[in-house]
Amino acid sequence: MVNIGVLKTLIGRKIPCPKNYVLTAMVLFIWLLAPSLVAEGATSLNQDNPLVVQIFAGREQFAGSLADQLNAGPTYGLCVAFEPWSFLGIEMGYSGSVTQLKKSPPGNLDLNRDGLYLAITPGFTFSVTKNLSLKPYLLGGIGLDSFSVHDRAPAAGFTAETDGSIPFGGGLELRMQPVVLNARFNAVYEFGPAFNPFNPEPIHFQGMVSFGTAFDPFAARTKGAAPDSGSASSADARAQDQPWIVEIFGGVEGFSGSLASKFNVGPSYSLAVSYERWQFLGIETGYSGSVLRLKTSPPGNTDVDRDAAYLAITPGFTFALNRANSIQLKPYLLTGIGLDAFTAHDNGPTAGYTNQNDGFVPFGVGLELRVDRVELNARFYGSYEFGAPFNTFDPNPLRYQGMFGLGAAF
Repeated sequence: MVNIGVLKTLIGRKIPCPKNYVLTAMVLFIWLLAPSLVAEGATSLNQDNPLVVQIFAGREQFAGSLADQLNAGPTYGLCVAFEPWSFLGIEMGYSGSVTQLKKSPPGNLDLNRDGLYLAITPGFTFSVTKNLSLKPYLLGGIGLDSFSVHDRAPAAGFTAETDGSIPFGGGLELRMQPVVLNARFNAVYEFGPAFNPFNPEPIHFQGMVSFGTAFDPFAARTKGAAPDSGSASSADARAQDQPWIVEIFGGVEGFSGSLASKFNVGPSYSLAVSYERWQFLGIETGYSGSVLRLKTSPPGNTDVDRDAAYLAITPGFTFALNRANSIQLKPYLLTGIGLDAFTAHDNGPTAGYTNQNDGFVPFGVGLELRVDRVELNARFYGSYEFGAPFNTFDPNPLRYQGMFGLGAAF
């Protein structure tokens, strides 16, 4: 599970309140409350058609000092959501908007925003009838926003930048199989390089409605005869019996590019909780940390350490290796989003390193071996850092990790 000490560390540093309290509250909601409050009738409805594709449209407005500079403008988006449970959905998609300066003539397109995001939507799903369900939900996640400037925006001080974003809010989903209708209101906190001279970390609000459809992309594959032991579908059945996995990882971590000449490879470690109900997809959240020493420092120095919380998905294929289905092998991909807190010690500050909180995007591959309830894992992945740089050499460094894990399924 997410390390509470790390969350306190992140909150105590430079990350503003919206980012921390919303994400922390949602993590606690998911792991502690939601499983015990499932509406059983609605669960089967979501499981029958767990994949939802939606188109959003609405209005967007900046808050604070930017509200005096920019008019409200149209916002739009396309998302794909995975909702196999009544209490939790996972959503990723595209979000965009067009905003006009208040001093600009009608028709000007001064500021464009294009973004990608990954979010979770914990809530309660209620069955109204057999084919009708209602879900009030919260929304929180992380993403990337790319701002581009046109017309009068450059002269007003706006610049093209790519920022990290933290969306948080709530909504109401109405599902009438296979039609899905959605209404939501959310705020988005922007962090990273400032695209405007008025507010370096602005918040903008969005009110949106959507139309979509729900379906089961695996219905055709799984329809028919029952799986025999030793097949991938048989492994899926076993994963449903023991879907939760708790693992401890250990390995090494280093940087590429210009930082590779500054830092030695150092130890990396993590604690992860995974939910793998299906043989083709896992969901993982946890804590990750590392200790790095400058090449110019004496042995024993801890010049920069990293503490992080992350959320990832692990799509892959699970194969049963014996007829008893007690041994399974799963090659998988890994990707997601997270928050890193870098702390400079010893020679780190004098070498130009500072305490900063960055977003990061992990991507890599792994191999998972399950023997009864014992889980063995090996993975290699890189992580792209974005946001305020903790060093003066590379504002967006790429670090890599090689890790081995040991855990238990239940």
